[in-house]
Amino acid sequence: MIDGPGEEVSILETGFGRGAAVLGYALLIASLFTIWITGVVGLVLAWMNRRDPDLVTRSHFRFQLRVAEIGGLLSGLGIAGVLWGGWSAFAPVLQGGDFDAGRLFAAGGWVLLGLLLWLGSSVWTLVAGVFGLVRLLAGKPIGRIRGAVATGAGLTTY
Repeated sequence: MIDGPGEEVSILETGFGRGAAVLGYALLIASLFTIWITGVVGLVLAWMNRRDPDLVTRSHFRFQLRVAEIGGLLSGLGIAGVLWGGWSAFAPVLQGGDFDAGRLFAAGGWVLLGLLLWLGSSVWTLVAGVFGLVRLLAGKPIGRIRGAVATGAGLTTY
């Protein structure tokens, strides 16, 4: 229980919601190394807990959903760019045509764009995940909480 500002509280004392939010951030960050497999598990965890009664924890679950949506979109566009570039470079050759240097140059641009989007997705997921985790462990919400007033004893809803 938090008795006053500045008092340290274990993450286990704040209930299952905060522990699940920490796990969600860990799964999002780990998704960089597991090809989004753990990210999907973290996404399901955040979706199931998005209506947590604690307003601070709820803001973190919603942030995790947003991070996963943006990261998944950037990853998907990156993969599509790499596949499009690879296909457009080698499809004529596979169909018995000639290898065209101009086509290869254009395809290389798509591959490069795809790789940059994929890299951007990784950076976004890592930075946003660490940012959210640090704020959660400090007991701070992500953004403003609608319908809440910060007081010396914590957040009071109105």
